[in-house]
Amino acid sequence: MESITMESITMESSTMESSTMESSTMESSTMEQLTMELSNIELTISEPSEINAENLHNALLIMPYFRNHAAASGAVHNVSNHETAVEHVFRQHGFAEDKTKLTKNKVNQALAHNIEVISRNTFKSQPCGSHESPDFLVNMNGRMFGFECKSTTKKVSKPLYNSGSVKRNLIYIFTNEIENATTLYLGCDIITHEQEKIIAELIQKQRELQSEYNKKLLDLDTNNRGISYYTRPMIGQSGKSEKTNYFTHGDRKKCEDNVLKFLMTYE
Repeated sequence: MESITMESITMESSTMESSTMESSTMESSTMEQLTMELSNIELTISEPSEINAENLHNALLIMPYFRNHAAASGAVHNVSNHETAVEHVFRQHGFAEDKTKLTKNKVNQALAHNIEVISRNTFKSQPCGSHESPDFLVNMNGRMFGFECKSTTKKVSKPLYNSGSVKRNLIYIFTNEIENATTLYLGCDIITHEQEKIIAELIQKQRELQSEYNKKLLDLDTNNRGISYYTRPMIGQSGKSEKTNYFTHGDRKKCEDNVLKFLMTYE
């Protein structure tokens, strides 16, 4: 019979401890590697894919005509108006809809200072309500953009701005029925900062004059009917087609290229 000595017991115990430590080290190493792999997977999932600005720009440019309130083209199925057609293009190019509730001030601040008030590579439809610009607030690759949709019928080759004026920091998507085409431009390529200041000054003076004359109307209101006057700014464009036709204008290509540069500068 083999004799068992204290030395052999100690050696066996030491071997078992060593084996246990190696196993524990391997398990720990495996867990660390697995944790790193899971971390990488999670990072990959949480980071949205980059949107290709040039592809989006080109897709918007090749859009056919859509009316503001009813379908006028069979090019996109189940599309009821221009804004819906533009939304369809956004979705096709990797944007998801963000339904975060926003205020007009928040939207203005987001566009002025590039504050990401919606998730990256998403769009928010009518962020300031249906009667305020822009029609879409878009976060593309971490940069905030405002898009405004304009659509006119056969004989109107210039968009209508009315009291909303032209917003210098917005991207305009303009389509016309007779052209059956779309053009893109920045508001700053239509109205200068100096013109903007002149219009604001004029509106202020008209408001002051309006207040003065409404007081006179009130003093003469012998019928007790509350007759008053309201000045509504109407921003238009005057002149021949070389000034007002957005599709034949000499700067059309330049304006479209400026939109692409604007989008790609922050890509």
